[in-house]
Amino acid sequence: MAESTEYFHSPAVRFSRWLTRLEESRPGAHRAETLPLLSPHIACGIAFLVYPSVILLLQGCMHNRGYNPDGPWLRYIGAAHNAVLGMFSLGMWLSVFYTLGTDSTYGSAVEFFCLPTGEPAMPPRLSLFPYLFYLSKIYELLDTAILVLKQKDISFLHAWHHCLVIPYTWFWATSNQPWVLGGVAINTFVHTFMYYYYAVSLFGIRPWWKQHLTKLQIAQFAVGGPCASLYLYYHFLGPGCTEVSTTLATGLFDVSLILLFAHFYSRNYTSAARTRKKEEAMLKANAKKYEEALRIVQARDRGDEKKTK
Repeated sequence: MAESTEYFHSPAVRFSRWLTRLEESRPGAHRAETLPLLSPHIACGIAFLVYPSVILLLQGCMHNRGYNPDGPWLRYIGAAHNAVLGMFSLGMWLSVFYTLGTDSTYGSAVEFFCLPTGEPAMPPRLSLFPYLFYLSKIYELLDTAILVLKQKDISFLHAWHHCLVIPYTWFWATSNQPWVLGGVAINTFVHTFMYYYYAVSLFGIRPWWKQHLTKLQIAQFAVGGPCASLYLYYHFLGPGCTEVSTTLATGLFDVSLILLFAHFYSRNYTSAARTRKKEEAMLKANAKKYEEALRIVQARDRGDEKKTK
């Protein structure tokens, strides 16, 4: 009877119960007992309720505010924020690469890409890395807040990435699969350069390798394809792997980001994009000249009117 009436519960209740069942099925669910914020309800609440609500509220508060969005105070806040994330990313990927190179827990490619069923849980010294990575993604939501304060448009790519990356990394933080450590290392390696670029660009410094940074971002998600192929090979033709849900969630999110970043690249760095930007710049320049000429004519007309009076 209870199962038959469950259908009539609100979608929020059914979703909450589904999250509870998902958490219970995760091999690293026990970590939530000692590690803060490591709950699927908290992850989804931040991603789908708190984040969009705060950003929409902040956008409403910033509408028609009389302050300079390019002022020094906001520039220094943005630079400090990017510096913190850049240094965290640098320390994270160096630590993970060093640990993977010296730790003998997973001694073969099979164990690294496809942890067989029945294997012991990931040691705490290793599981700490995905957890810290998950927490950093929550902190990264300040990226959007700073953009709103600077009165910048929020692209779909930006909102999609920052919203879904929290439940995505929650899968990693509650996983026993060793390959998530490789994902953490690759992502933080890319983010080291990305946040360095963001920090220095606030002071007018434009590194020449911005275009190649976008290529690197696309490449990090494309790496997931061969890794997923190895996982599926070992799963169906080898000993069998745990956590198909982790690999599936990672693959779907990576495919979406490859498509969105490829679209971003084509709109900003191809020859057609460069031609379009030149045309837009010419139109803006001509519009500015027209406005200046119109002001001169209007001022002259006002002067002629005064003379006739």
